[in-house]
Amino acid sequence: MNKTLERLSTRAKERRENKVVQLPLWPEAKRGTPNSLIRSALFSAIQGKGRRYIDEEIVYAQKGITIKFTGKQLNQEDLTLWETLVHMVRKHPLGDECDFTAYAILKSQNLPISHGSYKRLHSGIVRLKACAVEIECDEKAYMGSLIEEVAKEKNAKYYVIRLN
Repeated sequence: MNKTLERLSTRAKERRENKVVQLPLWPEAKRGTPNSLIRSALFSAIQGKGRRYIDEEIVYAQKGITIKFTGKQLNQEDLTLWETLVHMVRKHPLGDECDFTAYAILKSQNLPISHGSYKRLHSGIVRLKACAVEIECDEKAYMGSLIEEVAKEKNAKYYVIRLN
């Protein structure tokens, strides 16, 4: 088992070192999201107050795709935030750290610039970081959170984000 994990780890490291992976570019006015996520119940149509904690629950998805979720339930507001972050990092290779002001993220979503909006943004980023998704499709699988890493100065409204 340990040799298998070492081999997988070595292969992943080689891929990262030798290959730059970048999302396809799309127009500024559009948002890119994998069809498998859009056509699933990963981002529920619920109010924020109705969120529940889910533990390795299979969520509805298209035929041939299995999605398991662990974390505080995500909703359409989280989808909008995730799409915005993906849109903002699309010009950078995947795995690169990208830095944004909270102001830029809120403006990109056409949200008001207020104390409440900053708090909701921060909570949404925490949820996207804290969750775990397992997606299986065509004999391939992905396991991880929707945001790999986040760094933030304590009182600054400035984020450094690395997407998975």
